[in-house]
Amino acid sequence: MVIQPIVSYLSGRMSKVLLMALFCIIGSGAVALAVISQNYVVMAGSLLVLGAAVFALYPIAITHGCTTLTKAQIVAATEVLLLSYSVGSVIGPVLADNVFESKHGIMVYLAACMISTAVYMIVVYFRDRRHMPNLSAA
Repeated sequence: MVIQPIVSYLSGRMSKVLLMALFCIIGSGAVALAVISQNYVVMAGSLLVLGAAVFALYPIAITHGCTTLTKAQIVAATEVLLLSYSVGSVIGPVLADNVFESKHGIMVYLAACMISTAVYMIVVYFRDRRHMPNLSAA
């Protein structure tokens, strides 16, 4: 919960897409640190950072998803996002544990999800910037 004021502060100052990419990169780093650490304190700290990064992604995604919707569409959109988030957070780790049967199966799954999301968000950010009009010439 400590991360929420930081997310709120950054949300008004940078693109939601870049903010999601940033927290995915932070989460990926935390996963890597948790996997390679031999110290329980370092592992606990990295899992705390991972939890904070994952906790921050949902409100950012909701905010980003609702920016172009009308007031009537926002409730339906948040219902769909909540349902998909809930189903994914329950089924995803179970499937990942069965698919990645190594010692760090869940962590590999989380890292793959976060890295792919970060790459996607960065691609979307630069694609959208390319289509923006140049207002500095006006």
